[in-house]
Amino acid sequence: MKLALRLSSLSILASVLSGASFAGQFAPVSKYEVATGFSGYSVSLADFNGDGVLDLATTTEIPDSRVWIMLGNGDGTFQTAKAYVGSNVAIVRGVAAGDLNKDGKIDLAVASSDSDGFAVNILLGNGDGTFGAPLAYAAGPFPTAVAVGDFNRDGNADLAVLSSDGGFAKGGVAVLLGNGDGSFQRYVSYSAGVNPNSIEIADFNGDAIPDIVVGTTGSVVSVLLGNGDGTFQKAIRDKIGVNPHYIGVGDFNNDGKVDVITTLENTATQQNKVVIALGKGDGSFQPPITLPVPPKPQATAVADFNLDGFQDIAIGIPKTPLDGIYFLLGRGNASFTQAGTYATGGLVPTATAVGDLNGDGYPDLVMLDGGDSVEVLLNTGASR
Repeated sequence: MKLALRLSSLSILASVLSGASFAGQFAPVSKYEVATGFSGYSVSLADFNGDGVLDLATTTEIPDSRVWIMLGNGDGTFQTAKAYVGSNVAIVRGVAAGDLNKDGKIDLAVASSDSDGFAVNILLGNGDGTFGAPLAYAAGPFPTAVAVGDFNRDGNADLAVLSSDGGFAKGGVAVLLGNGDGSFQRYVSYSAGVNPNSIEIADFNGDAIPDIVVGTTGSVVSVLLGNGDGTFQKAIRDKIGVNPHYIGVGDFNNDGKVDVITTLENTATQQNKVVIALGKGDGSFQPPITLPVPPKPQATAVADFNLDGFQDIAIGIPKTPLDGIYFLLGRGNASFTQAGTYATGGLVPTATAVGDLNGDGYPDLVMLDGGDSVEVLLNTGASR
């Protein structure tokens, strides 16, 4: 797999951390204040009012636990945020969008807790950008993230909800199979490692069945291979580094197999890093490749930002010493050109989402900045 060659290329790149400026690829950042004291947790993009324009859903725990909806105007700007989720919901964390009742309107699934315990709350969309009252389904202790997929191939949307509690099979995933009407069956739990913190859905073994990958506060990423009937196999665990966080998926070497990128949290024995683990096509991974990036990398996003046919990586960098988004442009062979940091003036990038917000064909970037705002970076394609 020419691993030595790739590592050599990355070592050379490490000497040019400043990189060529990628700022020309994006218009000046636009900030949208959601609420005073807002501290965003999760963000998702979808068309909530059926106008063909991407809208934005974000969640916050502070000061009020809410789901906030910002409707897109089609030019990359957004309308004022509106809050949803009833007062019985005490804590709101992850959010995912999908058509959960097969009516052609986008709904929301929200990992949360309420007065009755821990749950995933379903907000059925009205098709005009508004949502109905939340419907709660048990989803295991301390849910923090949720993902949508059709795990039993019946055409109905199912849910995978991440549980961060060590007492829940030492951390795991609750799978709720959808009935196709917005309701869900009782969850089935799967162990995924100690205190899992991030989740993605992808096909890791090429059988056209959705699988689940989870980052944990241990030293592994866990892949749960789907059986196609809504059940999952025992997790395949690969050592990737201490505390893999902010999991992302893509095909970084163009071999048709799904790879994983993750940031590693700082510990007493390790500096913060970004690593890529190339998929073997069976749910396991090759030894991780370290990517040279500025200190304290946070949230990641994967997309072909410069439309050259290769997947790129955007990494949130907190304001110590840099602040903004650091870009690695893919070469299609698991090596990257360091394109430098696009300054945003944010604090700690906690979540990202990618989509074409203004209809020009280029993927744009949304980031929660750890403060009161959502930041929008429109891709101008200027560096092509």
